[in-house]
Amino acid sequence: MFFSFAAIHGVEQNDPREVFLRKELPKYENKNFCLVTNQAGLGRYLLWPPLQDGEPTRLHEIFKDSSNRLGEVFTAEHGLSGQESEEGNNLPLLYNPKSIYRLRESDIAFYIQACDVIVYDLPDAGVRPYTYRTIATTLLRSLHQHGPEKIFHLIDVPNPASHLGIAGPVAQKEKFSILGEEEIPHLPYYTYGELLQYYVFKMQLRVKLYVQPLNGYRPGRFFLEQRFSYYPPSPNLPHFRSLQCYWMMVFFEGTYLEEGRGTKDPFCTFGHPEFDPRDVPPPMGGVLFVPFSFVPSSGRYKNKLVHGYRLEIPDPWEYRPVEAAYKLLLYLKKRYPELNLFKTYPGGYYSLDELCGTESLRRAVQSEIPYEEWLKNEKPKIELFRKNMKQHRIY
Repeated sequence: MFFSFAAIHGVEQNDPREVFLRKELPKYENKNFCLVTNQAGLGRYLLWPPLQDGEPTRLHEIFKDSSNRLGEVFTAEHGLSGQESEEGNNLPLLYNPKSIYRLRESDIAFYIQACDVIVYDLPDAGVRPYTYRTIATTLLRSLHQHGPEKIFHLIDVPNPASHLGIAGPVAQKEKFSILGEEEIPHLPYYTYGELLQYYVFKMQLRVKLYVQPLNGYRPGRFFLEQRFSYYPPSPNLPHFRSLQCYWMMVFFEGTYLEEGRGTKDPFCTFGHPEFDPRDVPPPMGGVLFVPFSFVPSSGRYKNKLVHGYRLEIPDPWEYRPVEAAYKLLLYLKKRYPELNLFKTYPGGYYSLDELCGTESLRRAVQSEIPYEEWLKNEKPKIELFRKNMKQHRIY
């Protein structure tokens, strides 16, 4: 018997997890399943109803009526609930979820020995520098080396930033990190499924990648106009507004500015204790800046008065996050030359380079090169990426 979450809670029947449970799972027989998920995906069935030690979950009931078996459950950053500590998984669950986002290929190979099918089911934040992407690419490389007979079943999800097109610096191999291991732009436009098909092709991986396509997805349309629910990828992105701001403000995680963590408007609020509250940046990249002083409850300026701004995005179609970020960095560098703007790690390398996957943006801002001139140098890389993706499109 299939217990439908959608029937009980009114979820759209084209929900990718409902499709998996109703149509995809029955196609498999006598397989050991392992999940990579959180509350935005199949993990919701593990969290509902509220769990107690030894109590079966909705997902366990579904597998009980199947010839397949539920084995390991793996989670990404912020744990199964998406609200836990960075390494988190503090909940008393029947299956003890394992956080794998920092594991190496060889470590992952040990954990997936008993898996016949690995179901990857995590939300997309729409930008390249996100650890969820790295989990997928590391898993695929591990399967290539240690388990090419296993199936990697990807439940595809919408790219919430597809309406913005392809934009931003293209990552280079020498700057790969846990924030991304793909030579793709900051805003890649395509879904996990399309990008991973390209990754497998480019890396010549011997893997069984199956992409479960989305029903009713239309790339290039504004996310809120499509029939998909927004599930926060992390506790720092609690609503769609915060995600929109994140597409721009993720660059500022590579600076010594406060980007709104620990406020009720994360990534849509930013500032610095030494900013002049009377100075307001002009509109740029479709973004307006409203003066706003605040006291963060966490971060580098915890419990200090920070002068800054709230972002306003009047028209989502006029929003150009990369342009806005670049021009704002340039504006702040000129306006506050005494500030040490760019954050560095021990050893001297720049956090912004890791976030961009390249040095080009940071070096251009430091040299005070206009945005249009920097973009002219990036366009050939973007166009090459667009050309390479043509044969891997699904939608």
